[in-house]
Amino acid sequence: MLKLLVAEHAIGERLAAGLLAWRHSGFSVHNAVRVRAGDLEGRKKLAHYTLRAPLSLEKMTYDAGKGMVIYRSHMHKSLKRNFQVMSGAQWLELLCRHIPDRFEDLVRYVGWYSTRVRGDRAALAPRAVVAQGAGERVSGRVSGTSAGPGA
Repeated sequence: MLKLLVAEHAIGERLAAGLLAWRHSGFSVHNAVRVRAGDLEGRKKLAHYTLRAPLSLEKMTYDAGKGMVIYRSHMHKSLKRNFQVMSGAQWLELLCRHIPDRFEDLVRYVGWYSTRVRGDRAALAPRAVVAQGAGERVSGRVSGTSAGPGA
């Protein structure tokens, strides 16, 4: 992947070498979707996806006179609107929450692997209930009180 990014002049050789030198970079690759070696268009799409901006500048407006940021997105279910208005300082605070601390891994799951989708799947799955001691084992969790020997 890094060789492709260097070849496309998306990153420099020094940066690629630095990434490879990290002991625990926190970088991992989901490899369920594969791009064949001869698939030039697929490789370009993958590199483009990897280098995309974490947020859309087209959705953001800054009012310098008021020092306010307006960010437009999809309709929010609980807020019942498709925008958020906040001060520049609040915007930076929210943005900085997405930057992991030093030596910390940050993993974001989207689509099929997101917490919401996994929760929806779990809610639809039949629950296996197996009696076990004083508690019941329900979907990998033990409920009830724990009983000691002789209980």
